[in-house]
Amino acid sequence: MSMDIFNREKYDLVFSSGLEANNAVKDGESRTVMNKYIAFCEKLITENPDTKVDDLCDSAITGFRYLKKYGEIPVVNTL
Repeated sequence: MSMDIFNREKYDLVFSSGLEANNAVKDGESRTVMNKYIAFCEKLITENPDTKVDDLCDSAITGFRYLKKYGEIPVVNTL
């Protein structure tokens, strides 16, 4: 499943917002953490096409925080 150009821009915003808000650097995280976070962001965007970017970013920020704290992102955290 590939994302179109618009979704790619949205993805970049959402993805980076979660890292920045949590003072994280992509290269400073484990591959496991990043793979889970990437999958979460992609799912967030593809499953919520009508959701505002700000709300997606909020979910990404919370999702990344949960991931770092618990090692997983709970399903209830998605919009």
